[in-house]
Amino acid sequence: MSSSTTYTSTCNLDKPVDWQAWFLVVQNRAQRAGVWKYVDPSVENPPAPPEQPTYPAPSRINPAAETYYDLNPEEIQRYTVLQNAYRGDVAAYNQIQLPLNSIYDYILSTVSKRNLVYLRGCSTPYSLLRALRKRLAPTDRGRKLELQKKLLELYRPPTTEKQIDTWLQQWETTCQEAKDLQMDKVNDPKPQRYFLAAIAQLAPIHGQYQQQRFEEVVEEADRTSPPGHVTSLYDLIEQFRNWHHVQQATGSLAARNRLSSSAFATFQGEQPPKGETKA
Repeated sequence: MSSSTTYTSTCNLDKPVDWQAWFLVVQNRAQRAGVWKYVDPSVENPPAPPEQPTYPAPSRINPAAETYYDLNPEEIQRYTVLQNAYRGDVAAYNQIQLPLNSIYDYILSTVSKRNLVYLRGCSTPYSLLRALRKRLAPTDRGRKLELQKKLLELYRPPTTEKQIDTWLQQWETTCQEAKDLQMDKVNDPKPQRYFLAAIAQLAPIHGQYQQQRFEEVVEEADRTSPPGHVTSLYDLIEQFRNWHHVQQATGSLAARNRLSSSAFATFQGEQPPKGETKA
């Protein structure tokens, strides 16, 4: 178990669009500390964390004893056993409660001021997460609509070279979220084609070459039974990222990077990129 974790960045929770990333950080902290079962908001009745131990009074050994010095030698030995057990109980309690306190503080410190009103009366991380999930966690339908919007934006290449790495990372994260939600057309080659169409606008010669290679791979895969492996979107992104970094090092990319104003398709029934016909 990890007793402490250092984070170099903070995710804040203000709107439903923030929920996924913010919740992932909270979940990660709880899992690393070994206390997720006490925090998981999807569980109706989570286990109760251990109660804070009470220091044993001498009267537990001898009802007439008010202090340690009222015990005889044999009673002192028995009392020492109780003290040792208490120390073990405190260690076990702190092992759970200290991470829970840390997570509680983290949640309060990363929730926007306007959302704090929902947290009145919440005294545990679990109750905080339940209240926030009820009001801010998007439904699957809402997430799909938001992802469609993101994907439409990603079909337009960045306007400057400095934005390319961020754009590529957004492709990776957005398509992974879409895949997790089992959105239509995420498991077929269309996302790869859309990505290649986008990079063809940034670097026409390189992009068109990659488009041709990809279609050859798809055709070869279609001829086999069962269908063969098709280059994944993530592999295509990584290949372009590596190529882009080489171009940066040689200074040869900037002159070829231009943004097209044409609108691109979404995964959900819009018109496909120019040059691709509907399946």
